[in-house]
Amino acid sequence: MENASRALIITAGVLIGILVLSLAAYLYFVFGDYVANTHELIAINTLAQFNDKYLQYNNRTDLTIQDIVTVKNYALENNYSYSDYNINSTIAADNNNFIDVFKGENRTVQNRILNIPDEQLLQEELNNGGQRKFTCEVTISQQTRRVNKIYFYPTT
Repeated sequence: MENASRALIITAGVLIGILVLSLAAYLYFVFGDYVANTHELIAINTLAQFNDKYLQYNNRTDLTIQDIVTVKNYALENNYSYSDYNINSTIAADNNNFIDVFKGENRTVQNRILNIPDEQLLQEELNNGGQRKFTCEVTISQQTRRVNKIYFYPTT
């Protein structure tokens, strides 16, 4: 009888140990999923905040040369944050995080303006009367889901 009660106590201890280990494993996976989901939400929010800085200009037809200079400087700030960026040779592509900004007289004829000084852009616009409004089109990379190209042309 004494051995039987001792066996029951040992069995109960093993069952309680299994329950504790099962609970620990369950909590590990639940909290692991929670942390993974939280990281995913943070990444989505960070991407949305990044894109919103540029998307606020998308499809607007009332932009001025000052808006173009502002967007150009946002893009340069982003591009210079990567050590492998070269303003004269690096171009935005679907597989990188760089941004290119273009300005032209229409949607199809565009000039890259990242390496043009702000003063030159402003002076060119003053030479064109200084009162033109511009339209903006923003493209988003299918791979990185980030803004990668921004086009400006005069509103007609």
